[in-house]
Amino acid sequence: MAGATHLVVALPQRTILRNELTTFLPVSNAGGDIASHISRRLARGTDRVVLTSLRTDERFKQIFSHYITGWTLMAQHGRLITLVRTDEPDDDGRSRVLDAAVTSFIDFGIRRTSMAEIAKRSRLSPATLYRRFAQKSDLVQSVGLREVRRFVAHVDSCVDHDASAQEQIVEMFVAFASGLRRNKLLRRLLATEPEIVLPLLTTRGAPILDLGRDYLAEFIARLQSEGKLPAYDPKPVAEMIARIGISLALTPQTSIPLGSNAAARQFAVEHITVGFRLPPPAESSIRASA
Repeated sequence: MAGATHLVVALPQRTILRNELTTFLPVSNAGGDIASHISRRLARGTDRVVLTSLRTDERFKQIFSHYITGWTLMAQHGRLITLVRTDEPDDDGRSRVLDAAVTSFIDFGIRRTSMAEIAKRSRLSPATLYRRFAQKSDLVQSVGLREVRRFVAHVDSCVDHDASAQEQIVEMFVAFASGLRRNKLLRRLLATEPEIVLPLLTTRGAPILDLGRDYLAEFIARLQSEGKLPAYDPKPVAEMIARIGISLALTPQTSIPLGSNAAARQFAVEHITVGFRLPPPAESSIRASA
């Protein structure tokens, strides 16, 4: 459903949400219709409600913003890789707000972080903050997009395009593994608010999977155009590696030796590079036209 915003209700939170709905129904007309619809859907046991009219009531958005995700809004821009590749807005005030949001989310979690706390940490008045971000879900979406942009930029910066295909594949994998290890926000949310993160990486993880596959397919296609990899459809291999990456993000506890860059590098040489069909050493300079 184009332009829809998903309201996702984790199973353990249904009772809480029903209580909030009961409180909300008497105080809002337009939002009350939406809340009644959600109540009926919850009574039938669903764990996801797709809404298209959340803009109709500001009070509804304020009360339920912590249940709303922004990934469907991102999808309106087409492939997520295109959005990630666009430059981050050059705005000191915006950056200060997003920095404050990240530290607040790490300290308190997304659900317990209020817009007032973010305003205080970013040294803005609440009114100014709401002019920049009309609701908390908009702010959560912006934080998520910036985190993904920075993650991709980190991986890009670790890959030397002049190196061999094997070296580039290895360094890309090491950068990914180290990026996961040092991402405090992702670790915090997976540990304390998995109901927010897990749907974005599992049942509704298509945008993230598409991002990983598109990034890796571009990476493989570039190596092929430079004659460093043979010609083949890069998408199946790209998706396989992307799915491994999502699994590592979901379950960081692993026997795969990723505790240090040196260990991750050795693992990549022995197990990851083989999936990219590296040519034998004697054929390492394949021409792009071949």
